[in-house]
Amino acid sequence: MSKNEFEVEQKYSCSRPEEMIERAKSLGFLVVSEHEENDTYFSDALGGFIDTNTCLRLRSKAGGAAVTLDYKGPSSDNSVGTLAKIERNVTTDGEGAKQLTEILYALGYPTQVSVEKHRITLEKTTSIGSLRLFIDRLIGNLTYVEFEFTLDDQENAVEAEQLINSH
Repeated sequence: MSKNEFEVEQKYSCSRPEEMIERAKSLGFLVVSEHEENDTYFSDALGGFIDTNTCLRLRSKAGGAAVTLDYKGPSSDNSVGTLAKIERNVTTDGEGAKQLTEILYALGYPTQVSVEKHRITLEKTTSIGSLRLFIDRLIGNLTYVEFEFTLDDQENAVEAEQLINSH
């Protein structure tokens, strides 16, 4: 099933993820999941994806029950580092990953990088929907946090950015 969404997000490196989780809980966030993920990012032949912060990604969770192909269009970036972009997703069973990869290669989208991570997802209900906080621990002991709203359209994008900045 394909779904179009509008994503508003901010990402940061994090040297103390345990403190971030405790702080988030004190602000009303709840832990909703914890699992392993593998993200394979694809690039276009001319490197335009990198220049525009466009994302073409195949994401699988541990166990391989489902695989999601994400396309996040060119980002509109503002002065405080909030990214806003249209997102399109297609989810298939784990068997579909190989076929999706072959299709992307055939269309000229080579693999750029694969990233394995341990993801903790926290969530908080706000006036415009759920604000999610992802804590991603990568191999090599690197940790990133991401605040994200996924909206049905761009109507609440400014309010989403303000809510993210307040946390």
